[in-house]
Amino acid sequence: MLSLVSVLHFVEGDEPYAIVRRLLERLAPGSHLVLSHGTADLDPGAQLIVDSYRQRGLACQFRTRDEVTRLFDGLTLLEPGVQVIHRWRPDGTADGLTDAEVPGYSGVARR
Repeated sequence: MLSLVSVLHFVEGDEPYAIVRRLLERLAPGSHLVLSHGTADLDPGAQLIVDSYRQRGLACQFRTRDEVTRLFDGLTLLEPGVQVIHRWRPDGTADGLTDAEVPGYSGVARR
């Protein structure tokens, strides 16, 4: 299993796609990719987080749902696919949270 939880939004441009491909090449068929990624889709104010990192000279780039989904290209996404983090297989512990309070997507896929 490859776990990239809250990591790839600290890599700008198209580099995350290349990183995921390189890492997956080294995993056995049937292995899984687990990732989560920040987004401003759910709360435009989340862009302030990106701006804060960049003002300190740190890389940060939130991506859209389509861009996050592209990180899983060539893999079989498990249900429920790419979903808002607290809605991916909810167990009730996130009841009452809005999507804007958890501005990110997550997913699990099999190689």
